[in-house]
Amino acid sequence: MAANSMFTSEHYSETAHVFNESNSETHEGAAKVVLGIIRFDENDFVVDIGGGTGSLAQAIHREARLKNNILCVDTSEPMLALAGEKYGVTPLQSTAEEFFSHKENYTFDKAFIIFSIHHFSETTLMFKKWAEWLRPGSVCLILTRPPTTTLPFFRKAASLFEKSTADVPAMVDCLRHYGLKVDVSEERMVLNMSKHRWYAMLRMRYMSHLHCLSDQDIEEGIVELERERFFEKQNITVIDNVTAILVHKDGSAKEIWENNSFYL
Repeated sequence: MAANSMFTSEHYSETAHVFNESNSETHEGAAKVVLGIIRFDENDFVVDIGGGTGSLAQAIHREARLKNNILCVDTSEPMLALAGEKYGVTPLQSTAEEFFSHKENYTFDKAFIIFSIHHFSETTLMFKKWAEWLRPGSVCLILTRPPTTTLPFFRKAASLFEKSTADVPAMVDCLRHYGLKVDVSEERMVLNMSKHRWYAMLRMRYMSHLHCLSDQDIEEGIVELERERFFEKQNITVIDNVTAILVHKDGSAKEIWENNSFYL
């Protein structure tokens, strides 16, 4: 699934046991964004691509009151082992590119790719397959982050983050080139927590770009944050800006997009 598959596989194998703990606030925020954009029907067949441990899929399944399990597609065995334990989630080991290369897999009504598109190695071919086989009325939602972030990273982590984000304009151009309809919106997740919780998330490497940093790098970065940003604070507000890309084949997604208060 990843452009650097060895790096990505190593990161998620090493962090699977703490992934739910380190990403709980992010998953809660992302679920609200997804539910605010897509209007789910209880009979929908839904796919979560790059779904990891299935925590987000489980939250969507619960809040949308879906009758069918969400198919959680990922490459990581340790992640999928945890996904298989969750109610409303069915794990499937596959790359995104492999999953979307088979026409018989296009039976879904809704698919979402949450903060993982930057790991994909063949998005151009994948988008071409969407244009060929995506069913009228079905939608794919991509959530990703812009390279300029408001997340309170220390300088070394911020620099790595900027280099690891997806090229949104290029993706949108490619999708439209293949004749797909694309709606883009800027969303915001507001996460309130203690600064020590944020430090713990950094130590657990809650984002994959932090995998490049040593324990010493992380601790030095936390000292930097404490000295320069959070010295007199105990509680902080983390602003996580998100770009949402809703992809569909015809005008059928317009109603889905405009009904974005359905589950709020």
